[in-house]
Amino acid sequence: MTPSSTQDSPGYPCVRSLGRRGVRTIYGTKYGESTISSSRYCDETVELPVPDEDVAAYKDALLRVASRPDVCTIVPTNEYDAFVLSKFKSEFDPSVSLPVPSFETLGVVYDRMRLFAAAEAAGVPMPETMSFDEVTD
Repeated sequence: MTPSSTQDSPGYPCVRSLGRRGVRTIYGTKYGESTISSSRYCDETVELPVPDEDVAAYKDALLRVASRPDVCTIVPTNEYDAFVLSKFKSEFDPSVSLPVPSFETLGVVYDRMRLFAAAEAAGVPMPETMSFDEVTD
């Protein structure tokens, strides 16, 4: 299953790639109709609540889809999906693969100051970076 995003572009390559390989696809739309639903590679579409309106309802809808015997994985295609799947990973059936990092890792990646600190600690080259509080001009 591939939940939708605010734009169709991130989900379509995923659905198309899986569908071309004979994998049955379910597309989760949370913003109304989607052109992806019309694709020959999309086998089924399910309506999902809008996560920024009710994240608990969104998570519960994903859990219902994940509990289906024909669902093996949920592929996140945007930040909402990654955060919800990661934060509530323990609630999903262990037989459903969730290709998401830990919630802590996502927190580091999305917090630029923590990301730059982690990169510096790992010896990864990066541009000079300062927080707004450090700027004196």
